[in-house]
Amino acid sequence: AEFEKAVFDLKFFTKRPFKTDDPNYLHRYNAFFTYGRALLETGAVNDAINAFDNAIQLTSDAATAESLLYRGIARQRVGSAGFD
Repeated sequence: AEFEKAVFDLKFFTKRPFKTDDPNYLHRYNAFFTYGRALLETGAVNDAINAFDNAIQLTSDAATAESLLYRGIARQRVGSAGFD
């Protein structure tokens, strides 16, 4: 039930366009990553892959590795291979 609540809240956050001076702008990566994790746990695997893709596009640091890991887990669950 907690994951469903997270999906509901994070869906709205990730759909909003934030200007660069908005304090929420800096939290977009975490929102997409957490959204992807919640989607993965609820079985919405293809949506989780999309959320992880969005998270990966927002960062170029070590956080990318964790996003790539979970995107790979999601792809494995739908029978997809590859890391790109």
